[in-house]
Amino acid sequence: MGYAQDILSQGLNQNATYDAVFAAIHKKYPFINDKNLSILSPGERAFILTQDLSGRISVSGFDGYFLNTQCRALHETMRSFLLIGATKDLDIIRRAVSVARIPEPLPAGFEYFFGDEDITEMEAALHKLDSEFYKAGNDLHHLLVEYFKKHPEEFE
Repeated sequence: MGYAQDILSQGLNQNATYDAVFAAIHKKYPFINDKNLSILSPGERAFILTQDLSGRISVSGFDGYFLNTQCRALHETMRSFLLIGATKDLDIIRRAVSVARIPEPLPAGFEYFFGDEDITEMEAALHKLDSEFYKAGNDLHHLLVEYFKKHPEEFE
């Protein structure tokens, strides 16, 4: 029996389920980073990536997320938002990616930075999207737990 069945059998509330799944993923894979995400199932990646982006945006905004991660897992993160049904958040992320002119796929050696000619306009647009992201209303914990319950086979 994998960790999913163990967690589901406990009859935990939503927050406790979320915490238990997150802890189980980190126990199973203590050294996850953008270079080894492929070892995770799609559901496990969704737990890690959606929370990473959400947390980083709450601390330093889209610009900080793009700069600090160099966008290495950005497109996989966007697929994770789609996977769990966080469509409002995904729309805002897509607009931020467009404002920041981040290509898909990322070319080899890609480095994120603002261009000198339009830094003020781009920063203002990203700050507006930061605020919109905070207010979007998607409850990522709820969406992640619902995905977990519907797809326990991805959490073994």
